[in-house]
Amino acid sequence: MRWGQVLVWALYRFLAACMAVLPLNVAYFLMGRFFVLLGPFSVRANNRMDRSLQVAFPFRDENWRKERRMRTWVNLGKSVAEAMKTKAVQRRLETHVTYRFQPELQSLQQDSRGQLLLMGHLGAWEVAVQIVPRLGRKVMGVYRPLKNPRLEAELQKSRQLAGIEMVSIEDRLLVRKGIRHLHAGGLLAIFVDQRWGKGEMIDLFDQPALTTLSPGLFQLSTNARVSTLICRRDGLSHYEAILEPLPFKAEDGENWRQRGRSIMRSFHGRLEDWVRVHPDDWYWQQDRWKA
Repeated sequence: MRWGQVLVWALYRFLAACMAVLPLNVAYFLMGRFFVLLGPFSVRANNRMDRSLQVAFPFRDENWRKERRMRTWVNLGKSVAEAMKTKAVQRRLETHVTYRFQPELQSLQQDSRGQLLLMGHLGAWEVAVQIVPRLGRKVMGVYRPLKNPRLEAELQKSRQLAGIEMVSIEDRLLVRKGIRHLHAGGLLAIFVDQRWGKGEMIDLFDQPALTTLSPGLFQLSTNARVSTLICRRDGLSHYEAILEPLPFKAEDGENWRQRGRSIMRSFHGRLEDWVRVHPDDWYWQQDRWKA
Protein backbone atom coordinates (compact mmCIF):
# COMPACT_ATOMS: atom_id res chain seq x y z
CA MET A 1 0.00 0.00 0.00
CA ARG A 2 1.28 3.46 -0.87
CA TRP A 3 2.12 5.92 1.89
CA GLY A 4 -0.26 8.43 0.34
CA GLN A 5 -3.15 5.99 0.80
CA VAL A 6 -2.16 5.43 4.42
CA LEU A 7 -2.11 9.18 5.04
CA VAL A 8 -5.55 9.63 3.45
CA TRP A 9 -6.93 6.80 5.56
CA ALA A 10 -5.37 8.29 8.72
CA LEU A 11 -6.90 11.67 7.89
CA TYR A 12 -10.28 10.03 7.38
CA ARG A 13 -10.02 8.26 10.75
CA PHE A 14 -9.07 11.52 12.45
CA LEU A 15 -11.96 13.41 10.89
CA ALA A 16 -14.37 10.57 11.70
CA ALA A 17 -13.31 10.70 15.35
CA CYS A 18 -13.91 14.46 15.41
CA MET A 19 -17.28 14.17 13.68
CA ALA A 20 -18.42 11.40 16.06
CA VAL A 21 -18.88 13.85 18.94
CA LEU A 22 -20.66 16.52 16.87
CA PRO A 23 -24.31 16.84 15.84
CA LEU A 24 -24.96 15.86 12.24
CA ASN A 25 -25.76 19.42 11.13
CA VAL A 26 -22.45 20.66 12.53
CA ALA A 27 -20.65 17.78 10.83
CA TYR A 28 -22.34 18.79 7.56
CA PHE A 29 -21.08 22.35 7.85
CA LEU A 30 -17.52 21.46 8.83
CA MET A 31 -17.04 18.69 6.27
CA GLY A 32 -18.61 20.84 3.56
CA ARG A 33 -16.19 23.66 4.32
CA PHE A 34 -13.27 21.22 4.51
CA PHE A 35 -13.94 19.87 1.02
CA VAL A 36 -14.58 23.34 -0.43
CA LEU A 37 -11.16 24.41 0.82
CA LEU A 38 -9.27 21.35 -0.40
CA GLY A 39 -11.32 20.45 -3.49
CA PRO A 40 -9.96 23.18 -5.81
CA PHE A 41 -6.42 21.79 -5.31
CA SER A 42 -7.45 18.52 -6.94
CA VAL A 43 -6.83 19.61 -10.51
CA ARG A 44 -7.68 16.24 -12.04
CA ALA A 45 -11.01 15.95 -10.23
CA ASN A 46 -12.00 19.50 -11.13
CA ASN A 47 -11.10 18.96 -14.76
CA ARG A 48 -13.28 15.87 -14.87
CA MET A 49 -16.19 17.68 -13.22
CA ASP A 50 -15.82 20.55 -15.64
CA ARG A 51 -15.76 18.15 -18.58
CA SER A 52 -18.99 16.53 -17.35
CA LEU A 53 -20.66 19.89 -16.92
CA GLN A 54 -19.61 21.02 -20.40
CA VAL A 55 -21.14 17.88 -21.89
CA ALA A 56 -24.38 18.17 -19.91
CA PHE A 57 -24.68 21.97 -20.11
CA PRO A 58 -22.83 23.09 -23.28
CA PHE A 59 -24.32 26.60 -23.26
CA ARG A 60 -23.33 27.48 -19.69
CA ASP A 61 -20.27 29.64 -19.07
CA GLU A 62 -17.22 29.06 -16.88
CA ASN A 63 -18.57 31.07 -13.92
CA TRP A 64 -21.69 28.90 -13.81
CA ARG A 65 -19.63 25.70 -13.96
CA LYS A 66 -17.28 27.00 -11.25
CA GLU A 67 -20.26 27.54 -8.92
CA ARG A 68 -21.51 24.03 -9.67
CA ARG A 69 -18.08 22.58 -8.89
CA MET A 70 -17.98 24.39 -5.56
CA ARG A 71 -21.41 23.06 -4.62
CA THR A 72 -20.33 19.58 -5.69
CA TRP A 73 -17.48 19.72 -3.19
CA VAL A 74 -19.91 20.84 -0.47
CA ASN A 75 -22.22 17.94 -1.29
CA LEU A 76 -19.30 15.51 -1.24
CA GLY A 77 -18.32 16.78 2.21
CA LYS A 78 -21.86 16.23 3.47
CA SER A 79 -21.93 12.75 1.95
CA VAL A 80 -18.67 11.85 3.69
CA ALA A 81 -20.16 13.12 6.96
CA GLU A 82 -23.17 10.85 6.37
CA ALA A 83 -20.89 7.87 5.82
CA MET A 84 -19.07 8.71 9.05
CA LYS A 85 -22.26 9.19 11.08
CA THR A 86 -24.41 6.30 9.89
CA LYS A 87 -26.31 5.89 13.15
CA ALA A 88 -27.21 9.60 13.23
CA VAL A 89 -28.50 9.34 9.65
CA GLN A 90 -30.59 6.28 10.47
CA ARG A 91 -32.22 8.10 13.39
CA ARG A 92 -33.38 10.76 10.93
CA LEU A 93 -34.99 8.42 8.44
CA GLU A 94 -38.34 8.52 10.23
CA THR A 95 -38.56 12.25 10.83
CA HIS A 96 -36.40 14.02 8.23
CA VAL A 97 -37.30 12.21 5.01
CA THR A 98 -40.28 12.77 2.74
CA TYR A 99 -40.90 9.43 1.06
CA ARG A 100 -42.35 9.59 -2.44
CA PHE A 101 -42.52 5.84 -2.90
CA GLN A 102 -46.06 5.23 -4.09
CA PRO A 103 -47.36 3.63 -6.20
CA GLU A 104 -44.05 1.87 -6.93
CA LEU A 105 -43.58 0.59 -3.36
CA GLN A 106 -46.99 -1.05 -3.38
CA SER A 107 -46.16 -2.68 -6.71
CA LEU A 108 -42.87 -3.95 -5.26
CA GLN A 109 -44.63 -5.39 -2.24
CA GLN A 110 -47.12 -7.21 -4.43
CA ASP A 111 -44.46 -8.60 -6.78
CA SER A 112 -42.68 -11.78 -5.69
CA ARG A 113 -39.92 -11.38 -8.26
CA GLY A 114 -36.46 -10.17 -7.39
CA GLN A 115 -35.97 -6.40 -7.46
CA LEU A 116 -33.21 -4.69 -9.44
CA LEU A 117 -32.61 -1.17 -8.10
CA LEU A 118 -30.49 1.15 -10.26
CA MET A 119 -29.01 4.19 -8.53
CA GLY A 120 -26.66 7.08 -9.24
CA HIS A 121 -24.48 9.54 -7.37
CA LEU A 122 -27.16 12.18 -7.05
CA GLY A 123 -27.95 14.32 -4.01
CA ALA A 124 -27.63 12.47 -0.70
CA TRP A 125 -26.63 9.09 -2.12
CA GLU A 126 -25.26 7.90 1.23
CA VAL A 127 -28.69 8.51 2.77
CA ALA A 128 -30.25 6.66 -0.17
CA VAL A 129 -28.09 3.65 0.69
CA GLN A 130 -29.46 3.70 4.23
CA ILE A 131 -33.03 3.91 2.89
CA VAL A 132 -32.82 0.89 0.57
CA PRO A 133 -33.40 -1.73 3.32
CA ARG A 134 -36.69 0.00 4.13
CA LEU A 135 -38.09 -1.33 0.86
CA GLY A 136 -38.72 -4.60 2.65
CA ARG A 137 -36.34 -6.94 0.84
CA LYS A 138 -33.01 -8.50 1.73
CA VAL A 139 -30.48 -6.20 0.10
CA MET A 140 -27.28 -6.94 -1.79
CA GLY A 141 -25.29 -3.96 -3.02
CA VAL A 142 -22.82 -3.94 -5.90
CA TYR A 143 -19.97 -1.45 -5.58
CA ARG A 144 -16.87 -0.33 -7.45
CA PRO A 145 -14.06 -0.32 -4.85
CA LEU A 146 -11.86 2.69 -4.27
CA LYS A 147 -8.17 2.41 -5.07
CA ASN A 148 -7.43 2.88 -1.35
CA PRO A 149 -8.41 -0.40 0.36
CA ARG A 150 -8.22 1.02 3.90
CA LEU A 151 -10.51 3.89 3.00
CA GLU A 152 -12.85 1.52 1.15
CA ALA A 153 -13.13 -0.63 4.27
CA GLU A 154 -14.12 2.42 6.31
CA LEU A 155 -16.82 3.44 3.83
CA GLN A 156 -18.25 -0.08 3.69
CA LYS A 157 -18.94 -0.02 7.44
CA SER A 158 -21.97 2.21 6.89
CA ARG A 159 -23.44 -0.32 4.46
CA GLN A 160 -22.86 -3.13 6.93
CA LEU A 161 -24.56 -1.16 9.71
CA ALA A 162 -27.58 -0.77 7.42
CA GLY A 163 -27.72 -4.54 6.96
CA ILE A 164 -26.59 -4.58 3.32
CA GLU A 165 -24.45 -7.36 1.92
CA MET A 166 -21.87 -5.74 -0.35
CA VAL A 167 -20.24 -7.38 -3.38
CA SER A 168 -17.45 -5.80 -5.42
CA ILE A 169 -17.58 -5.64 -9.21
CA GLU A 170 -14.14 -7.27 -9.02
CA ASP A 171 -15.58 -10.36 -7.32
CA ARG A 172 -15.39 -13.24 -9.81
CA LEU A 173 -18.59 -14.69 -8.34
CA LEU A 174 -20.54 -11.42 -8.61
CA VAL A 175 -22.88 -12.57 -11.38
CA ARG A 176 -23.60 -15.88 -9.70
CA LYS A 177 -24.23 -14.22 -6.33
CA GLY A 178 -26.45 -11.53 -7.85
CA ILE A 179 -28.58 -13.96 -9.84
CA ARG A 180 -28.98 -16.25 -6.85
CA HIS A 181 -30.01 -13.27 -4.72
CA LEU A 182 -32.62 -12.13 -7.23
CA HIS A 183 -34.01 -15.64 -7.70
CA ALA A 184 -34.55 -15.74 -3.93
CA GLY A 185 -36.68 -12.58 -4.16
CA GLY A 186 -33.98 -10.22 -2.90
CA LEU A 187 -33.14 -6.67 -3.95
CA LEU A 188 -29.96 -6.05 -5.91
CA ALA A 189 -28.83 -2.39 -5.78
CA ILE A 190 -26.27 -1.13 -8.31
CA PHE A 191 -24.75 2.33 -8.82
CA VAL A 192 -24.74 2.24 -12.61
CA ASP A 193 -23.59 5.80 -13.29
CA GLN A 194 -19.95 4.91 -12.64
CA ARG A 195 -17.32 4.21 -15.25
CA TRP A 196 -16.99 0.43 -15.12
CA GLY A 197 -14.02 -1.35 -16.66
CA LYS A 198 -16.14 -2.92 -19.41
CA GLY A 199 -19.26 -1.89 -21.26
CA GLU A 200 -20.51 -0.23 -24.41
CA MET A 201 -20.76 3.35 -25.56
CA ILE A 202 -24.35 4.51 -25.08
CA ASP A 203 -25.44 8.14 -25.43
CA LEU A 204 -25.56 10.22 -22.26
CA PHE A 205 -26.33 13.91 -22.82
CA ASP A 206 -26.11 13.21 -26.57
CA GLN A 207 -22.53 11.94 -26.43
CA PRO A 208 -21.39 8.29 -26.31
CA ALA A 209 -20.50 7.27 -22.74
CA LEU A 210 -18.99 4.03 -21.48
CA THR A 211 -21.90 2.18 -19.90
CA THR A 212 -22.22 -1.12 -18.07
CA LEU A 213 -24.73 -3.57 -19.53
CA SER A 214 -24.78 -5.74 -16.39
CA PRO A 215 -28.41 -4.81 -15.50
CA GLY A 216 -29.45 -6.63 -18.69
CA LEU A 217 -27.71 -9.80 -17.57
CA PHE A 218 -29.31 -9.73 -14.12
CA GLN A 219 -32.77 -8.80 -15.40
CA LEU A 220 -32.93 -11.25 -18.30
CA SER A 221 -31.64 -14.11 -16.15
CA THR A 222 -34.20 -13.58 -13.38
CA ASN A 223 -37.07 -11.52 -14.86
CA ALA A 224 -36.45 -9.03 -12.06
CA ARG A 225 -38.50 -5.88 -11.66
CA VAL A 226 -36.43 -2.72 -12.32
CA SER A 227 -36.74 0.52 -10.32
CA THR A 228 -34.72 3.61 -9.49
CA LEU A 229 -34.19 5.42 -6.18
CA ILE A 230 -33.02 9.01 -5.79
CA CYS A 231 -32.56 10.90 -2.52
CA ARG A 232 -32.13 14.66 -2.79
CA ARG A 233 -31.33 17.24 -0.16
CA ASP A 234 -34.26 19.49 0.69
CA GLY A 235 -32.83 22.23 2.89
CA LEU A 236 -30.23 21.84 5.62
CA SER A 237 -31.42 18.64 7.27
CA HIS A 238 -34.34 17.28 5.26
CA TYR A 239 -34.39 14.83 2.38
CA GLU A 240 -36.78 13.77 -0.35
CA ALA A 241 -36.58 10.11 -1.42
CA ILE A 242 -38.16 9.20 -4.75
CA LEU A 243 -38.81 5.63 -5.87
CA GLU A 244 -39.86 5.09 -9.48
CA PRO A 245 -40.29 2.21 -11.92
CA LEU A 246 -37.80 2.16 -14.77
CA PRO A 247 -39.69 1.29 -17.96
CA PHE A 248 -37.74 -0.37 -20.76
CA LYS A 249 -38.46 -2.28 -23.94
CA ALA A 250 -38.21 -6.06 -23.64
CA GLU A 251 -38.19 -8.05 -26.88
CA ASP A 252 -38.66 -11.81 -27.14
CA GLY A 253 -35.47 -13.62 -28.06
CA GLU A 254 -33.10 -10.75 -27.29
CA ASN A 255 -29.84 -11.45 -25.49
CA TRP A 256 -28.66 -9.88 -22.25
CA ARG A 257 -26.62 -7.20 -24.01
CA GLN A 258 -29.66 -6.02 -25.96
CA ARG A 259 -31.69 -6.01 -22.76
CA GLY A 260 -28.90 -4.10 -21.02
CA ARG A 261 -28.88 -1.43 -23.72
CA SER A 262 -32.62 -0.93 -23.37
CA ILE A 263 -32.44 -0.67 -19.58
CA MET A 264 -29.48 1.69 -19.55
CA ARG A 265 -30.93 3.97 -22.23
CA SER A 266 -33.96 4.34 -20.00
CA PHE A 267 -31.78 5.00 -16.95
CA HIS A 268 -29.71 7.57 -18.85
CA GLY A 269 -32.90 9.38 -19.87
CA ARG A 270 -34.01 9.58 -16.24
CA LEU A 271 -30.53 10.70 -15.15
CA GLU A 272 -30.47 13.45 -17.77
CA ASP A 273 -33.90 14.73 -16.73
CA TRP A 274 -32.86 14.86 -13.09
CA VAL A 275 -29.49 16.53 -13.65
CA ARG A 276 -30.98 19.23 -15.88
CA VAL A 277 -33.47 20.18 -13.17
CA HIS A 278 -31.11 19.68 -10.19
CA PRO A 279 -27.53 20.25 -11.45
CA ASP A 280 -26.23 20.83 -7.92
CA ASP A 281 -27.30 17.29 -6.96
CA TRP A 282 -24.91 15.72 -9.45
CA TYR A 283 -21.60 14.41 -8.19
CA TRP A 284 -19.27 13.24 -10.91
CA GLN A 285 -15.49 12.89 -11.12
CA GLN A 286 -15.13 10.15 -13.72
CA ASP A 287 -15.02 10.76 -17.46
CA ARG A 288 -17.63 8.39 -18.89
CA TRP A 289 -17.18 9.99 -22.32
CA LYS A 290 -13.57 8.90 -22.66
CA ALA A 291 -13.45 5.78 -24.87
